[in-house]
Amino acid sequence: MEAEHANLQAALRWASQTGDTEMALLLAARLWRFWQLRGHLADGRRWLEEILAAGGPASMARAKALIGLAGLCYWQGDWDAAETAYGQARELAKGLDDWWLELEALFGLAFTLACHRGELQAAAPIEQQFQAIIAQHPNPLAMGLGLATSQMMRLFAGDLDGSRSYGEQCLAGTRALGERWYESQILRTLALTSMLQGRYQPSRRRGAGMPRRRPGAGRSGRRGPRPGSAGTGRGGPRTPRTSGHPGCGGRPTS
Repeated sequence: MEAEHANLQAALRWASQTGDTEMALLLAARLWRFWQLRGHLADGRRWLEEILAAGGPASMARAKALIGLAGLCYWQGDWDAAETAYGQARELAKGLDDWWLELEALFGLAFTLACHRGELQAAAPIEQQFQAIIAQHPNPLAMGLGLATSQMMRLFAGDLDGSRSYGEQCLAGTRALGERWYESQILRTLALTSMLQGRYQPSRRRGAGMPRRRPGAGRSGRRGPRPGSAGTGRGGPRTPRTSGHPGCGGRPTS
């Protein structure tokens, strides 16, 4: 896609200038992960902000574009802007009765608040909201991402036993589904939890169990968002490179 980046930008420009805002929103929403992975954070954010500023009716395309904008702000470390965009996406998705987009926005919002802003109390009701949605729509991917988000929130709250419990449940699910990349991310967090608990033997065993490379992955051996450094929050443990915000999951097909 890098070779076609100029053509893709030309298509975005054409859609914007001809007033086809819906097309521009959809294209930009689908490009945000490319922009993030290839380091075009500022450029991608500028495109999304300009297209969203053009206005238009509430739509799935607008909600997806807001999630894309939130993701780029997240990777830039602009937590305030990420929180705002995730919140707007959540309200829009809720109004459209799109439970998956609402869930994705809630995951990102909870992760940003708890793991990067250190606002654990503010994130707690958001966790309850996404768990309530998952209870109504028990999709395996949604359940796994919910468990993984709760695992990280407990870790940053200092509840190591709670984090381990959520992690073990998520690990069992990822193994049952054969999701090796997600399994590696859960094992990484479980290994960190073991180290913080002083359980060094379990930590080494879990680290050794992480898959080295996912089939079809790039040079980094990862599919999806590039892991980043999670912030300390206020008093929370500083983690080494952990998985990125929960928007990494794809929409379920059913």
